Amino acid sequence: MGKPLHLGMVGYGFNSIEVKFDLQNRSMLKGRTKLIAGYDPNPVMKQNLMNLEGVKAAGSFEDLLDTPDLEAIMICSPPQFHADQAVAGLEGGLHVFSEIPMALKEEDLERIINAVDLSGKKYELGENYCYLPEVLFAGHLTSTGKIGPVVYAESEYLHDVTYRWRTNFCGDVDTPRVDSWYQLFDPLMYAHSIGPAQIALGGIQNPMPFCEVVSYANDIGGYEGNPICHPAKAFHVGLFKTESGAIAKCACH
Repeated sequence: MGKPLHLGMVGYGFNSIEVKFDLQNRSMLKGRTKLIAGYDPNPVMKQNLMNLEGVKAAGSFEDLLDTPDLEAIMICSPPQFHADQAVAGLEGGLHVFSEIPMALKEEDLERIINAVDLSGKKYELGENYCYLPEVLFAGHLTSTGKIGPVVYAESEYLHDVTYRWRTNFCGDVDTPRVDSWYQLFDPLMYAHSIGPAQIALGGIQNPMPFCEVVSYANDIGGYEGNPICHPAKAFHVGLFKTESGAIAKCACH
């Protein structure tokens, strides 16, 4: 095994700690990376970074990018920052891994793609649900011709995250609401049902691209008919069409 890849982590909350655990403990990843720097504007998270031996607690995102010997960044910050941080990392000559979603606006997706092309660096979106065993098995069946031709796939991602809108991340309907990054976009933007459907239709090596979509969202549910996630929708479903004519129905809640 060669020299480990030197990483910087942007954001040191729940997601980053899980990612860090996987890098250190998964058999295929263990020993292949080294966390050398991190940045989080939250004073508590910054102190947690300072407690890590051999890890620079950067004073700003720009300071993180200026870390000597840095080779890649992992973006675990709130979604509204993903696009700008990914582009800055790529333009700075760094590989980028980003938590979902890739970006919140279509023009930002194009900015990231262009930055990848110009930099020659790698960009990876952390859509881990594509690698669930059942999704990989479905993709194996279709890509090897054991079933098919495939004309329809269906996927759902149902996730009760109402606790993220409660003070201290717990409590019932009487606990005061707090703002959450989840309210910035509708559920399908999590992508946890879209990616798996593409794998199921085409396989992990050649996921089926979608060329048309019609989507619907509503506010059904919630305490006294008032979903806690507003202004985002509570339920979202999309009908995606492929160039082969296959259809995928993807739902997210």
